[in-house]
Amino acid sequence: MMEHKTDLWRSMYVDHLRRWLKVYAPHSLLVLPSEDLKAATTFKRAMERFAVLLGLPRAGPEVHADLITKASPASTDGGVHENGRAYVGKITSALKERLNGVLCPKNKELSNLMLERKLMRRLDDFPWLATALKRDVC
Repeated sequence: MMEHKTDLWRSMYVDHLRRWLKVYAPHSLLVLPSEDLKAATTFKRAMERFAVLLGLPRAGPEVHADLITKASPASTDGGVHENGRAYVGKITSALKERLNGVLCPKNKELSNLMLERKLMRRLDDFPWLATALKRDVC
């Protein structure tokens, strides 16, 4: 039970981001949508944004773009982020409803915080968040 509560807490991104923002200015953070780390074209662009934030070169002899888009050794479909795991568990509609009831308000807080602190320009910059807010009824 405790492990599941920890997993749920890890999904409350707004709480973690608020703690980070107490220490770091928004301009020193890079918040990326998870979708950007799953396709070779967007993954490369995300890594370039990361390099810019750190003051690293985006191109040149020090940059090995082939490694950025190379599939993980665990990949079963050639994807850059795919981990080869198979998920066999199914979620009941009752549990899904309970989780949505907990996470939807947190996702709304997250979107407001990210817009307010200019960590995203618009909600559509984060497809998973936009989808969650459209799907969930708070």
